[in-house]
Amino acid sequence: MKPVLKPKVPYKKNREIYVWGRHAVEAILNDLQAREGGNPKDYCLHIIVDKSNKAPIQLKPLVDSAKTLGIKIISHSSAQDTWPLSDTEGINHQRAALQIPDYPVSDLSEAENLVSQESSTQSMGCVGLILDQIQDPRNFGAILRSASFFGVKFVIYATDRQSDLTGLVVKTSAGGAFSLKLIPVVNINRAMKSLKDKGAWIIGTALSDSAQLPSQIPKDRSYVLVLGNEQKGMRQEVQKNCDYLVKIPGGNAYVDSLNVSVAAGLLIHSLQADKPT
Repeated sequence: MKPVLKPKVPYKKNREIYVWGRHAVEAILNDLQAREGGNPKDYCLHIIVDKSNKAPIQLKPLVDSAKTLGIKIISHSSAQDTWPLSDTEGINHQRAALQIPDYPVSDLSEAENLVSQESSTQSMGCVGLILDQIQDPRNFGAILRSASFFGVKFVIYATDRQSDLTGLVVKTSAGGAFSLKLIPVVNINRAMKSLKDKGAWIIGTALSDSAQLPSQIPKDRSYVLVLGNEQKGMRQEVQKNCDYLVKIPGGNAYVDSLNVSVAAGLLIHSLQADKPT
């Protein structure tokens, strides 16, 4: 008699998503106050109170914002037992964690509209980023922080072989994640072609001899910058869809490349350097 096989249960992500740290939580609360939509009942602020069972003064702005928004607040006496975060990774939660229903992601059409606007007004500089399989969440977050700092509009990333948008990413972005259109896509190459049709010029990063220096790239157009995987760089099919390849000058026998998040900041700054303010 053949054994009865149980149907496979589709994988579901854990819906209990947490963002921690005062700046990251503050950024989300500010974002909620600034935009319409979002049900406060779907959010919950967890705090660790002091010995007098009150919120520490550093957390008062978060508590006040949560009360204004109607978000539930749960107090904990310590980071044990009922505290929702695990300390196995040495999380520096700063006594605050916000449970959220999901991260605010956008659609590719929004990036297309932004590119069209930049192209129609002949704006210069880096309008967006595309991440080709960035797998370290800290790199992901650091890239978002640099992108936000330099005024990038959107970041597109793959849904496969790419760090997911997690609490660690948001924390590392220092709140920068909430000033950007974050756009997950199934097919990066298709997204690149779509943006090129709307007027974007695509710059890819590479260490090859054929790659140009940032100073050699024309500054009279709107760009989307592609950043490749930490170890392998951009995939060949992605590289073929780039209008320019660029490399950062430097390196020696010991270190021939930069961390991808550092490279992102330098290249975005280079593309924005001559952009009118």
